[in-house]
Amino acid sequence: MKNIFSIQKIHLYLCVLIAFFLPFQSHDIQLLFQTVPILTCLLIINWIAEGDFNAKISNLKSNKSALLFILFYLLYVIGMLWSKNMNYGGIDLQIKLSLLIFPIIFGSSKYFIKIKSLKIIFIAFITGCLIATIICFSNAMYIWITQNENDFTYTKLSVFLHPSYFAMYLSFAIAIIYSALISEKTITGKSVTDIFLIIWFWFSIIMLQSKAGILITGILFIVFFFRMVSVKKKIITALVAFIVLGCIYFAVTKYIITANHSRILNAEHQLIETKLNTTTKESNQVRILIWKASADIIKNNFLIGTGTGDVKDELMRTYKEKGMTGAFEHNLNAHNQFIQTFIALGVPGIVGLLSLFISGIWSGIKKRKWVFIFFMIITFLNFIPESMLEVQTGVIFFAFFNSLLLFSEAEPI
Repeated sequence: MKNIFSIQKIHLYLCVLIAFFLPFQSHDIQLLFQTVPILTCLLIINWIAEGDFNAKISNLKSNKSALLFILFYLLYVIGMLWSKNMNYGGIDLQIKLSLLIFPIIFGSSKYFIKIKSLKIIFIAFITGCLIATIICFSNAMYIWITQNENDFTYTKLSVFLHPSYFAMYLSFAIAIIYSALISEKTITGKSVTDIFLIIWFWFSIIMLQSKAGILITGILFIVFFFRMVSVKKKIITALVAFIVLGCIYFAVTKYIITANHSRILNAEHQLIETKLNTTTKESNQVRILIWKASADIIKNNFLIGTGTGDVKDELMRTYKEKGMTGAFEHNLNAHNQFIQTFIALGVPGIVGLLSLFISGIWSGIKKRKWVFIFFMIITFLNFIPESMLEVQTGVIFFAFFNSLLLFSEAEPI
């Protein structure tokens, strides 16, 4: 029993460390970039050391949600059979390995993550997000003081992750804190501190100028507002919170970022007033062009897709044919995970990906796991403008928290 107990402890510590280091996965700092994969490897070793594989296999067989993840990953493995570019396909399978690892580890264990343990993991993730934002703003302040350059927005501000991914992490941190407050509990122990964190993370998302991040967090705030009004009957509190958060957005946009540096206003201008140009590198226009080009690829590879290894080659070939030099030169993916998966694996792939969300949301509603429901909403909406499962920072975040929340005993909030 002592051995099992210590293995369980190590399991928790590793989960806490993974959650904490998620916001620090910087490509520019290899030690930080490799920290989460190394911790994941240690988690696998600990899972193997736990033993009792007959029970684990039995648990997996009876766990439909875990089997969905495994099946989805296996579709990518099978997709190698009709792929020509085996090198790219092998790298893609390696990147997506978390989709197999975390569901197997969390879905097969006979020891569910306890409520108290889950709260510790949440705190670790929020702490990591807080420290990451402080480092980002401190770095921007240092550059402003020493070099008189404004690095307070977008990629210049986000020193660890791409702003879209960092904003997604912060949106989820806000959802965790909000869920605690609405349940009349707290994450930090004090409501004032929790409210400050929500405001700070919202301010950070605005400064990151991630269009998807701002829009998705705004949608979350609307959901939060209606839940506070309909469930908790806190109409005045909900109105005050909504107005304050709205005022923060407009104040930051008008007086700190200003119109000249606002990616939101620029997006509006590009989409409404500017004619589509196939050579463009502008993110909003190039996405529309990519999605149109992707639709043609899907039509020609509807049933089984291009194959796991050939999706990027097919996109590059189509960009070149259509004169999309901006997308071609930057080697861009489909910038939509649903489209990306459809191109690679056809009908089975898109059905498999949608099944993960449908089963996850259904499970969250059935078990009243509000953090899990918010997580699924956040990731689903982020999958629309970004191919989140094509990079480590997206796939580990999705696989880790999806598996953790799906297979946990319950939620602490």
